[in-house]
Amino acid sequence: HDDWREKRLPGIAKKIQIDQLFQSSFFQNQHKSGIASAMAGVAGVGKTTMVQKIVYNWATRKIFQQFQFVFQFNFRDLNLINCSLSLTDMILHQYPYLSNILEKLWENPEWLLFIFDGLDEFKDTVGFAR
Repeated sequence: HDDWREKRLPGIAKKIQIDQLFQSSFFQNQHKSGIASAMAGVAGVGKTTMVQKIVYNWATRKIFQQFQFVFQFNFRDLNLINCSLSLTDMILHQYPYLSNILEKLWENPEWLLFIFDGLDEFKDTVGFAR
């Protein structure tokens, strides 16, 4: 894995611990709209397991308590959707029980963590707009 990382992401990727993902020292170029982080690695290295650990550790209040809500999306599941969706629509599709409070959640976007797993499995293109 380290060889793959050095070949494809020389000088860009850093090896860090889970609890360091959103620390300011790794994000000198923060945008008002939030912080983005990406994990890369060869198949089978444990990216999805790490995502599951992040969600579990957040839910058990071990990490990332600055976030009030964590939304996890799998690109494998998103492949089953046959139309364009906004992020709001995606949340309501996967978490319909939040329909009554979603508008309120958007008032503090810094409290929201969105995790997208399996980009390499996505059949379409992704438009990351700020």
